Amino acid sequence: MKKRIFTVAFLAILLGFSRPAPAAEIHDAVRAGDLAKVKALVANDSQVVNDKEAGGETPLHYASYSGHFEIVAFLIANKADVKAADRDGFTPLHYAASAGFLSLVDYLIAREAAAKKLPSRVICPEIKGDRVHLF
Repeated sequence: MKKRIFTVAFLAILLGFSRPAPAAEIHDAVRAGDLAKVKALVANDSQVVNDKEAGGETPLHYASYSGHFEIVAFLIANKADVKAADRDGFTPLHYAASAGFLSLVDYLIAREAAAKKLPSRVICPEIKGDRVHLF
């Protein structure tokens, strides 16, 4: 019984002190718009630019959706896959378009981003100024 309690306590402490995986760190840094942290993570491990979360989202998906142009450019310059699709088939181009960032859409298209057919639940684009809203 004491051995079991010790083992459980040890695992709880170990898990409590564990650091997030690099994939989680880069996704968090991208969502926060922290270019310096993104650069540091990529300098430590260049493969993180294409790490996927459970839903298949890469850092480029989140940077595109959030409108972090400098991070998008940095990720692409460091070989982020502009054609990566999440589990629903959405690419960073879809994310940028759905958030209405036309300059990012143009930038991604210029870098050969693939535009697969959008799911049928996206029914109509609406242009407001320099942004497109899909609903």
